[in-house]
Amino acid sequence: MDIVSTSIYLLLYIFLLIFVFSIGILSPYLSKKDIGGIILIGLIIGAVGGLFFISPICEDLAEVVGTGYSIFSNEDELINVDISSNSGHNVSEVIKTASSLNNVHNVSTANITIETGNFSNTWDQYIIVGIKHNINHSDNVGNVVVDNTNGILYINLTGNPDPRIVVEEVSAFLRDSYDLPTLSSLVRVQVHVAPNDVDSVKEQLHEKGYPTTDVEGPIENIVQSTKNDLSLGHITLMTGIIGMVFAILGICVDKVYNTWKRRDNNKRQTELSVKQIKAERRRQQKQAKEEAKIRDSQNQNNGKSSNMPESNPSRFNKNFKAIKSDDAKSNELRKLKEKSKIEDSNSNEGNLEDKKK
Repeated sequence: MDIVSTSIYLLLYIFLLIFVFSIGILSPYLSKKDIGGIILIGLIIGAVGGLFFISPICEDLAEVVGTGYSIFSNEDELINVDISSNSGHNVSEVIKTASSLNNVHNVSTANITIETGNFSNTWDQYIIVGIKHNINHSDNVGNVVVDNTNGILYINLTGNPDPRIVVEEVSAFLRDSYDLPTLSSLVRVQVHVAPNDVDSVKEQLHEKGYPTTDVEGPIENIVQSTKNDLSLGHITLMTGIIGMVFAILGICVDKVYNTWKRRDNNKRQTELSVKQIKAERRRQQKQAKEEAKIRDSQNQNNGKSSNMPESNPSRFNKNFKAIKSDDAKSNELRKLKEKSKIEDSNSNEGNLEDKKK
């Protein structure tokens, strides 16, 4: 799925969740009996939305997770190539050709499968011990599993021996010891490549005519594990739970908002009260300072008045008498001047009369 389609599907699912949330917001206007119905609606809408919009995205999510992990991983992935004895391919030639392909780090043999006729279960342990200890390449034989009912032997190999020789030795051991024929054999060859080169190497193998069965390795294990975890049932369950959560959030958001608003108002009132108390304290301190200044100035004025010299009554009386005598003298002079002016005027009038006569 491309990015555009993924984005559209995600947006559609988000719109469904918003719708569920809005239904939950309306719960204060509904009765308490309807709250369970709102939660059930959230479960149904979430599950249906996950089924139609999220599950297609999760199908490709496993590959995305594997790609992301491959960026930080240096481990090789293993491409399995099963070569049957009836296919006409020479195992040695397949290994040589695969080793020469571009971006191939190594080629190894993982195991061989030999098909014989069915045999008694009492032979199981004898055959396992004989293969591990009685053939020339016993040191290269790991775990051996025997299925006597179907007549199949699974042999894991170690040390990367020539698988064709191991098949010949095991076939000879079964024929000589238990008269069991080898009907067919299958050799699993593993091609080691970097995680980013798996697709290109698989194409090259197909061009050479070598069939590939599957891919093993840490990246592939993560991809398969993610696919198992993101099955359709798990996706439907998880998205349904998400829808329920959004419905519950819508129901609780009104109560949470009112609680937050009430606490915020209480906090503001507390801060306002603290500010008022601080302002009152500053005012009282300022008033106390002003009163202290007034008291200091009054004390200073009282100190100056007490330091002034007292008046001398005798000296005051002397000065008063002197001033009084001066005033008497000035009055006498004024009277003399007025008397002289009158005499002058009388003399002037007498002279005028004499002239008239």
